[in-house]
Amino acid sequence: WHLPPPPFPPSARAQAVLDESLVLVAQRYAQLVSELAQTTLRTESSMKRLQPRRHAGAAAEGGVETGAPSDSDKIFAQLRLDAASFRAQVAALLPEERWPRALADALQLVDLATVQTADA
Repeated sequence: WHLPPPPFPPSARAQAVLDESLVLVAQRYAQLVSELAQTTLRTESSMKRLQPRRHAGAAAEGGVETGAPSDSDKIFAQLRLDAASFRAQVAALLPEERWPRALADALQLVDLATVQTADA
């Protein structure tokens, strides 16, 4: 009794597993980044609405009038750094020109989620 041969050579199977794994991880990462971005913007909005101005010239969060970055600015800056690092790690495993469409789409969602909108 013996097993039938695999549907494709082991190297192709390993590549297919890698591709699918990268897609699933990137999709989940995109979801988490998006959720964090939305939560950050909602929290900042709530804080601005609920926190009274302590004194003239002080901003509700991060001292916007003084030019200091807000907590949200810092979070989004870190998200952009993390997203760039994640993209580089994916590219080290699989060259960009060989990315499946679903992987490229997931990484584009990550990039979009890290862009802080002024009106959000």
